[in-house]
Amino acid sequence: RDAFMFRGARQRIIAFVTLVLLIGMTMLTACGRTHRVAPAAAQSAELPTTTLTSALLDTATPTPEPTATPISAPTDTLTPTSEPTPTPTLTPMASSLPTPQPRATPIPTVGITSTEGVTLSLPTVARRFRPQIAMLGVAIERFNNESGWEKALELKVHWMHRWQPISWRDVEPNEGEYHWEVLADLERELLRARASGIEPIIPIQFTPQWAQKVVPYTCGPIRADKFEAFAAFMEQVVTRYGSSSPYGVRYWQLGNEPDVAPEEIDPESWFGCWGDPDDPYYGGGYYAEMLKAVYPRIKAADPQAQVVLGGLLLECDPYTMTVGDECKNEWRLKSGLFLEGVMQAGGGDYFDVADVHSYAHLSDLPARMHSYYAWSGDWGGTGLPEKVAFVRQVMAKYGYGDKPVFAGEIALKCDEPTDECYDVAAAFVPRAYAEAYGLNLLGGIYYALISEFKYKGLLLPDFTPRPAFWAYKFMSSQLLGTRYEGSVTDYPGVSGYMFRKDEARLVQILWSTDGTDQVIDLPPGFIWARDKFGNAITPVAGQLTVGWSPIYVELEQGTVK
Repeated sequence: RDAFMFRGARQRIIAFVTLVLLIGMTMLTACGRTHRVAPAAAQSAELPTTTLTSALLDTATPTPEPTATPISAPTDTLTPTSEPTPTPTLTPMASSLPTPQPRATPIPTVGITSTEGVTLSLPTVARRFRPQIAMLGVAIERFNNESGWEKALELKVHWMHRWQPISWRDVEPNEGEYHWEVLADLERELLRARASGIEPIIPIQFTPQWAQKVVPYTCGPIRADKFEAFAAFMEQVVTRYGSSSPYGVRYWQLGNEPDVAPEEIDPESWFGCWGDPDDPYYGGGYYAEMLKAVYPRIKAADPQAQVVLGGLLLECDPYTMTVGDECKNEWRLKSGLFLEGVMQAGGGDYFDVADVHSYAHLSDLPARMHSYYAWSGDWGGTGLPEKVAFVRQVMAKYGYGDKPVFAGEIALKCDEPTDECYDVAAAFVPRAYAEAYGLNLLGGIYYALISEFKYKGLLLPDFTPRPAFWAYKFMSSQLLGTRYEGSVTDYPGVSGYMFRKDEARLVQILWSTDGTDQVIDLPPGFIWARDKFGNAITPVAGQLTVGWSPIYVELEQGTVK
């Protein structure tokens, strides 16, 4: 009897505990659901509206749009000496992308910028939402404070391209004689980058005199009989600094803009100058032969290493453009064949990532920006989608259409340091990066953090930010930890892309396709709108104006198809 009574009591206790747990879980679920779908107005009423919280920016925001002090910049004009005619043919791919400026002021907080006071179902978020690795990146001379390292970290980038390369000439001035001590600063910098969670991209440049095919061009091609010497050098570099070393470098870039001929530039140029005007493919095949010698040695030293093709200048499309208004001269036109030369010679198996450079400039078109030459078409734009389409088309022709692509240099250049051009350069930032996500690029590198050439740097030499810096910083605050969802097609005359911030929120980056103002109705679930600097945009009569300068629109989850 005692045993029977004990069993009965135990069953009653279990039933009671189960009932309590069920009631508790029901209440928590209802509470969590209430917070997740609370109206925007009710949520924003609990939040401050005058300062941007640390959830968005980690430092106080100084006054944007400083007055820039012009500094004389060098020129990079290319003057060829002959005009050979290209011979290959390729069916061109259609690559068009349809695609009220407030003053930059300190960024206010609008809408949901903090989880304070808001209960989220963390197990649900962790189970369903998976942010992707950000493709945001910047080029910096060195990973040190003299080059603006701390300011670069403010941008919360994933990638940093150290544009001061490892110089083969400095490390191995005489064949077989290595001076690794010249890389002591680099070693300290790489440790700093790794400790900061930065993925570095390290270029290799400058051919020593004893290995030059075109003397005295350090930027030029390597002699064929010295390919193995270069392979041996790269094997040692990767062994010392690769992914299994304390320095952890995975991405190695072989040259910079190799689709430029030695005859076009100075022997000590930062261009890669592997171009050969007498070759039908402008020297691309010869570059491929170098890759065939070097790539296996790099992979043997570090299977995790990623070999990046020298970033292509790619000024002109040789299959659709003509010399004159669309392309500067015959050599620049023919240089567009360099990539096909690499692929035609079998180079597709000997690099991991393609790289293309894309610059824009101030335009009098309604879009206010246009790519160099005619890449972005009649409406203007960044030119990035069209260049990437060209690169992928060429690689696809040889069976490598799915090879990853970097945008290794992107920026808008200014002929003069005017407020107007600086404002358009700031607008270029969110548009180009939104397009980069839409193109599924591996990364996008703003070039550069500091640069007075064409006033394209995010910072002045004294680290004073240009407006583009503030645009980049706000963009980073919105895209960091997000997942790309797709293009936005809900608004006539408007182009844009959408990103999921978490299970409860999405953000859209929008701009007018042709540059003219478009008026759109507020989308369902609208929370807030901001300009490229993060300033609040107040809807008028339930509508927003979308012009050439991108805006951000945040929405509640579940209201966008």
